Amino acid sequence: SANTKTCSELFTYSAVQDVKTTCVEIPHAPDIITSGVVCPNTNITLSDYNNGIDGVKWYSNPECTTPAAATVSISSNKKYYARIEDGGCASDASTLSLTLYPTPQTPVVTFSPNPVGQNKPTTLTVSKYDADFNYTIKKDGESAGDYTAAKTISIGEAGTYEYTVTATSKVCPALTATSIPVTLEVQE
Repeated sequence: SANTKTCSELFTYSAVQDVKTTCVEIPHAPDIITSGVVCPNTNITLSDYNNGIDGVKWYSNPECTTPAAATVSISSNKKYYARIEDGGCASDASTLSLTLYPTPQTPVVTFSPNPVGQNKPTTLTVSKYDADFNYTIKKDGESAGDYTAAKTISIGEAGTYEYTVTATSKVCPALTATSIPVTLEVQE
């Protein structure tokens, strides 16, 4: 096989006496899990990506000269390299690419019409909506429900009301973005 070397290719030696050498097959690059999407600042255990393979050693550089910690904290997209070492021989490295879940874009809230009359409908719309995130509405700092599509609102009391919408990652709840407050004016 292309992964097998002869003793003369693997070792340089001079025999002063009878020396027994045993040649081993060079291990194949490990068939690890090669990608993952993770929450920022999350501790990741690299062996979770071994794909059930024993003897995998992890490195933080492609030359496999700097061992990686068993558990690493991911704050940006990062690559780690895995190989198997056996009998002084090392496999080629396999690469694990870890990508961070995206942060939501700041929602932009509009009302149409605004101002609106008492008990008359107005439509709250969020632009930059992305179904990968949950959206919650606040009216004057209090919960006013969830947003999944344009929402019709009617308010019976004249006044001005401040609305915000917060987008939160469904996978990484710490990833949020809140809109600039928008005032809805309800006229008599």
